[in-house]
Amino acid sequence: MKPPPRTRTKPNRILKHESVPRRSRKPAFKWQRVEQRKLLNALRRLGRTGGTQDIDYASLRKYVFTRSISEVQSLVESLKNKVISCASFALRQKRCEEEKVRKPIEVWTHIASTVAGAHEEAICTAFSQVLQSRY
Repeated sequence: MKPPPRTRTKPNRILKHESVPRRSRKPAFKWQRVEQRKLLNALRRLGRTGGTQDIDYASLRKYVFTRSISEVQSLVESLKNKVISCASFALRQKRCEEEKVRKPIEVWTHIASTVAGAHEEAICTAFSQVLQSRY
């Protein structure tokens, strides 16, 4: 005897993402050129007084009073990230150029010194002893 037919339900394999408000990287309103100049001057003044400390965003806010502290902080952080990425790109480009100019013997000596590490002098004397005993 046959079992009674049953209705199958398809599993829902389509995942729906919940709408989570994303934090945009760009500020809500574009910074005016005057505001940017004021912030740059304030950062320069802050750098002259004590550049090794953390940035005091409240004091920067005094110079750019049209923006909130969080807006000033987000702009400064984005500027920091820009500077870091530009510097790393320039360093990578410089390293690439140096590798193109290198001669094969320079590459070999660089590899040998990296492999030898702190024992470079001991390895050199061992090689020279082996070469002296052969000739």
